[in-house]
Amino acid sequence: MSATFLTLSPEFGGTRFGPFGPGSVGLGSDASQCTVVLSPQTGVQPVHAWLTVTGSGWVLQPAVTGAAIFVSQGGREFQPVGSQAQLSPGDAFVLAHAQGVRFILEVGPMPAADSGVAGPRHRGRRPPTAGDMAREVRRQAGVSAMTHGPLAEISKLFFRARSGALFQPRYVVGALIAVGGLAVTGCAGLVTALTQIL
Repeated sequence: MSATFLTLSPEFGGTRFGPFGPGSVGLGSDASQCTVVLSPQTGVQPVHAWLTVTGSGWVLQPAVTGAAIFVSQGGREFQPVGSQAQLSPGDAFVLAHAQGVRFILEVGPMPAADSGVAGPRHRGRRPPTAGDMAREVRRQAGVSAMTHGPLAEISKLFFRARSGALFQPRYVVGALIAVGGLAVTGCAGLVTALTQIL
């Protein structure tokens, strides 16, 4: 039996959410309403988006007006979603802003009960074991580290450099202005120091 999974891209920790069966999967920062819960520091709304799993496919749509979603289908460039988008396995989507949390839609076999894959929270699920709790703590720590703080900034810088985005003219010009300002400031300080000595 096939199941739907949402996997964070490697730069966001690679966590796999699921399995999900037919129905709606909420994504956002409100744990009481969402199955996939993200830090509000990522820019997501309390309920940011709904992924509806049907017998014939997957539909992604914003949960509220102004909740930005960008979708990449078939490896193409990310495009903003209007009212909804039909997804296929392998498609990716980003929440909140173009550099936001990136998910990849995957389909796979239903995992065994003790596989350790994070499952959806729903009524009737077995009580969590100590192992489940430890895995969830590690997952939350990983997501927190990769979405805010110094490690997140270093990770974003690395992946921007690796993808070539760091070398866009706006970044290059900004870096040149910053370096030029430091050079002028340093030269002015040196001249001042020399004039005081002489």
